[in-house]
Amino acid sequence: MPYAYLAFGRAIEEKKVVTFDGEEFEVSPSELDRRLEECEEERRRIEQRNLRATEAVHKARDSWLTSCELRERQYPERLVGPKRAELSYDSFTLDGVPQKCAAGHGRAYLEKVAEEKFPDAVMEKVPARPKSRVAYGVYWKANLIQDGESQELAWPFLTMDHGAPLQWITQVLNEYEEQGWSLVQVTEDHGLYRREDGLNEAYLNRIRYLLHRAP
Repeated sequence: MPYAYLAFGRAIEEKKVVTFDGEEFEVSPSELDRRLEECEEERRRIEQRNLRATEAVHKARDSWLTSCELRERQYPERLVGPKRAELSYDSFTLDGVPQKCAAGHGRAYLEKVAEEKFPDAVMEKVPARPKSRVAYGVYWKANLIQDGESQELAWPFLTMDHGAPLQWITQVLNEYEEQGWSLVQVTEDHGLYRREDGLNEAYLNRIRYLLHRAP
């Protein structure tokens, strides 16, 4: 047949977007569950590392406190009477040296020293739980309609929210002109889009070029 339509149109692709640890990345619908689970697993690994680090510090403190051999509420030997309670004390060993302090203050003092000797572990930031949302990508595709059949052309994946990829359209038209086709007519379809000016301005949705080639 001597006539053919060269059609360029917008197409919409549904995409899944995952947000995790301050970043967003696109995944295919079939990969969404797997990627969410991977993010959750990474989050659990960070929590476990933090927990192990905290437990290690607490274990070190407890071991050191045990080595101090704290004995609370000790009394001077051979002392009787009202002064006995006033002169009570806590005893412990600090770095191998016997020490004494007022009764009831030994544990708090040793715990403070233990915190200085074994400070809290530096915690990794635990990301918030991953979230997913649906996004829509708009791209252009090209079809040649000839002899009752539609053939999709090899075409770069062009993402455009508005306007048309004129540089590519011009390239394709030039290629068909070299093959003997001539342009007869151009028609366009327009539609509305969801933006603040969407009710007042239409976007270009499809362009059709009617081509003719002499038999």
